[in-house]
Amino acid sequence: PTRPASGAPGSLAGAPAAAARPAAPVAAPVDPDYRPAHLERRPPAVEAPPVESDDALERRLRAESAHLAPSGRRYGAVLSGAVGKVQPTGATAAQSAAGRELFYSVELEGGFCYTFVAVASSGVAQLHTVLWDPSGKRIGEHASPSPVSCFTACAFTSGPYRFQARAPRGAGRFRAAVLRSS
Repeated sequence: PTRPASGAPGSLAGAPAAAARPAAPVAAPVDPDYRPAHLERRPPAVEAPPVESDDALERRLRAESAHLAPSGRRYGAVLSGAVGKVQPTGATAAQSAAGRELFYSVELEGGFCYTFVAVASSGVAQLHTVLWDPSGKRIGEHASPSPVSCFTACAFTSGPYRFQARAPRGAGRFRAAVLRSS
């Protein structure tokens, strides 16, 4: 047998020499803790808003009530609680309630009109309030673009009415007063 002209084993005589193949890249050792920078970015956590004291909310509620219903007198107890959604971080995770919607039973006397004034803490961007009569019919509501909500509704029958406060934007605390004109 004759040896190929190129001198490479297995090549045909007279065939051009094959191009040299580049050497395979050598992999560098991989750090098991390495993460690319774009994977390290996390969206900023939404912290629970600072808690406004009940005294501060009460002062705001009295001021708004005097402005919005100057002839009204408080009727029944003040309604208060938490509204809105909070994406908790750290220790507050166990204490949060996402998307709370609070309902309160309010005893109203038939034949009178009532003004409902509600204020919310600084973390609430919008406050919506609603009132249903004892039969379940919605008789008053205000979808406020601010943390202050106010509406007037007349009770035709005496009994337990249902009041709701919610915050579609923001989270925090609210206080509401029921005012009745003499």
